[in-house]
This record gives sequence, structure tokens and C-alpha cells, in this order.
Amino acid sequence: GNELMVDPNQEWNLETHGRRGAIPDVNRPILLALLQSWSGVEAIDLGTCRDDNVDHLVTCLAQAKEDCDVILTTGGISMGESDQMEHALVQRLGGTLHFGRLHMKPGKPTTLVTLPKSNTTTPPCLVFALPGNPVSATVCSQLLVQPCLQLLEQGCPPPDNTVHQEETALVEHLVHNAKVHVEMQVTLAQTLKLDPERPEYHRVQLIPNPNSPTRDGPSWKAISTGTQRSSRLASLRDADGLLVLPQATSQQPMAKEGEVYTVLLLRPLGPQPTVATSRHLAPPAWRVALCHVTRSTEESSHLLPIWTQEAQDALTGSSPERPEVTAQTRVVQDPASLWTEVQQTQITTKVDLLIWVTHPPPSSQSSSSSNSTLTPFFQRTRVVQDPASLWTEVQQTQITTKVDLLILVTHPPLPQLSSSNSTSTPFFQRHCELGQALRSQLQVADALAQQIRRGAATGGDPTAALWGVVVGQDQKSKTLVVFLSTVGMAAALRHARGLLRHACQIAHGDNSSHQHGHGHPGH
Repeated sequence: GNELMVDPNQEWNLETHGRRGAIPDVNRPILLALLQSWSGVEAIDLGTCRDDNVDHLVTCLAQAKEDCDVILTTGGISMGESDQMEHALVQRLGGTLHFGRLHMKPGKPTTLVTLPKSNTTTPPCLVFALPGNPVSATVCSQLLVQPCLQLLEQGCPPPDNTVHQEETALVEHLVHNAKVHVEMQVTLAQTLKLDPERPEYHRVQLIPNPNSPTRDGPSWKAISTGTQRSSRLASLRDADGLLVLPQATSQQPMAKEGEVYTVLLLRPLGPQPTVATSRHLAPPAWRVALCHVTRSTEESSHLLPIWTQEAQDALTGSSPERPEVTAQTRVVQDPASLWTEVQQTQITTKVDLLIWVTHPPPSSQSSSSSNSTLTPFFQRTRVVQDPASLWTEVQQTQITTKVDLLILVTHPPLPQLSSSNSTSTPFFQRHCELGQALRSQLQVADALAQQIRRGAATGGDPTAALWGVVVGQDQKSKTLVVFLSTVGMAAALRHARGLLRHACQIAHGDNSSHQHGHGHPGH
């Protein structure tokens, strides 16, 4: 920036510099010292650039990207008229923008861009464009840059069967095994006001809590370092860690004294966790309800344990904890009463994911008689008999207004169809007709559907890839809908679990989160 006083031998004072708006350059010495304290990092001082000469900025960055693996810049990345950094990186240098906003305080303007090098056989240069305020630049370097540099230097153990892994699975493995800050559970020594717009990394000091010792030694209390303005460098001076505070809600406007929160230690006191084992970054375990909708409880005793295990296996991996799956049978004689039954269980107010399964009986138990008590439930409804009415039936149940992700499942008659002529069976044709009917009602996401279908093919059933998958969003409720067969379902969901979680976040959040990386750092 033009306002920076960069001569280290020139003494700053209000009389000589304050009147013309000059400020001392504190970001450069702080970040250089921070980088030099990290193992395996060679810090190179590239100086400063004026913010009224974009050509000079481009020239400086163009040379730096050839000489460096990672570039850190501060300032010029917000929304002001003189903030030219993103323009220089993307429009002038052909960089790829990966995110341009973060849902965090401090550090909202932080941007990540990769710049191609002249030698196309070498990896691109990573550019972290950090905010200009010193606290924001320092905190973002701790939270984002340090784990990245450590991963570049040390790498991570390769996954099993690397040759057969999809690119998305390899990236997920890499991220989940990245080392992050050591965490500590602490008790608040004072009540703190939560920010209504963003989660916050609040600078705190830690003091022993002798009144509440633990098995491993004393517990700790967290005390704020004072005013948390991103320009107030003093808030970092005595900080031992960053207190992870949630965004305020109407139910929780304050973090109260005595409550327990996570602190990220700025000086490690033990082995570092990974993203997957971190309390701070790993998503919570799924809370899943699996309902078997049937006219008879005869089959549920042996099917529900199988489906529960498959659901847990499919959804485990994005969290260090296995998902909590509540399985139950809902006997419904009248299709019109389905939603009443669901509401009575109060499932949709207590879980993250509702899996609603209708299942035909084994073919050996089927009967052509109209009086058979084992007539498949979905054959009794208009959903299957008339594919065009499927979405109408779903809307009438009001499920799509209650959940983020709705999985519609078809299941072939037992034993599962695995013969080479399975595609000619009436049930397979019905599955295709239902999928086609859904496509006309949703804003489809064929790329995600292809990923799920590809995952189904890895489950060992040669017919799994034949069953169509439809993924799309209901524009009215913003619910993400996945339609697939139980053939290969566990492998399909396991393969796409990360993509599904991300798609739900996009569907129920601001669309800018997808375009600008608006979201939780590290995800």
C-alpha cells in the first residue's frame, strides 16, 4: 500500500507521518519472523508494492511465482477501489481462484489462488492473499498457511489401493490427514459476546484451574486478551491460543462464563491432530434415522440390522465418530397416512439425514392374490404405478420441507437381481421410469449423479452400474434429492459422502459459498 512506511531506519511519529496518513509496516516483520520459526520454510522478503500501480504489482508477482513455491501477500484483497490483488492474480496472471471469502473472524477477505509457472511440468505456485490488518494476516497465517506448508514439506501416508482411488477420494484423504493445531478444552473465565455474522477465533490467555483438576493434570481457563479488533496487534501479544467461538444465534447470543470451548494452541504442547481427528475441523457425526415403511413387520427383524450397518459404513469417514443410526419399522396400511406416521416419530426434528425405505417382500413370499398381506407397499401406492406422480407424492408427504438431504431408494425383489438380463425386468424398467419422472421436477446435478453411480460400481456387484441415479435440487424447499437403487447403495454413498455434504451446504447456504469458498477454513 502507498501508506506504508517501509524504511526500517526511519522512526515513525505522529508529527512527521500521522498527518499524511503514513503507517509503519508491521505485517512484513511479523510474518517473516513467523515463517522463519516454522520447520522447513525459507522466507524470502519481496518488499512492498504500491496499490496505485497494478503493472508494477503484476511484474513483482510474475517473478515471485517462478522463484517461490508459496507467496503470501497482505492487503489489497478487500472491496476497496485500490484493492487490485485479485485482478492482478486472476485477470492479469491467469491464476485460478479457489476461494475469495471465508466465513470466519478475523480473515474474511482471505483469498487462495494458484498461478501456473512457465515450466508446466512443475506444480503451480500457491498464493495466499491475506487481509491487510495485522491480526487478520497473522491469524490466517497460523490457521491456513502453516498447515499447508507443513503438508507440502512432510506429506502424508498414502491411502490403501492408491491406483484405484478416484481423484476426489485422494484429495479427501490428503486433507483429512493434514496436521493442524493442537487443541485443548478450556473453561471460560468470563462471558463473551458472540459475533452475529461469523464464527470467531478469539485470542486468549490460558491459566491453570486448580479447582477442577483432570486425570492428566490441571484443567485450564481462558481469559480474553481484550479488544479483538483486527487492527489491534496487542490482542496477539500475550495470546496462548485461539478460542473457537460459534456464530451467535437468537438462542445463544453469548458464550457464558463456565462453559467449555475448544482452544487452538499457538505453541504446540503435544502431538498434532489431523483434520479428521480434530474437534475443531471435523464435522460432527451424522444423526441418521432409517425408517422401513411396510405393511408387515415380518421382514424388518433381519433387514434393519443389515441396513443400519450399511448406513454406518457408508457415512463413516467424514467424521472421527461413527454415525448414530436409529432404525425402526413403521407399519403403514394407508399410504395417505405416511407423513402422519413420520411426524409422530418426530424424526425430522432430531436428525441430520432421514432415509426412507420401501421394500418388497422376497419373491418366494409374494402372492398374486389381492388379499395378500405381503403386497409390496410401494406397489400399493400411486408412486410406483404412475411414475409421473412420484414427485407429487413426495411433496404431499412434506418430507422435502424438513430435511437437507432426501434419499429415495428402490429395491428389487429378493433375491437381488444379478443375472445378465436384469435390465429387461419390469422392476428395472420401473426404476428407470421413476428416475426419468424425477428429472423433470428437479434442477439436476448430473456430475454428482455420475460420481454416485461410479461409486456403486465399486461395491462388487456387476449390475450396480446399470441402475440409474438422479441427483437434483428441489427449487422450492432447497432439499437435495438423491434417487438410486439399493444395488450398490452402500458403496455409492461411501464414495460420494464428501460431495453430498458439500452439496447440502451449498443448497442450504449462500450460493456464493460455492463460488467464493465461503465456508469453514480447511473444508
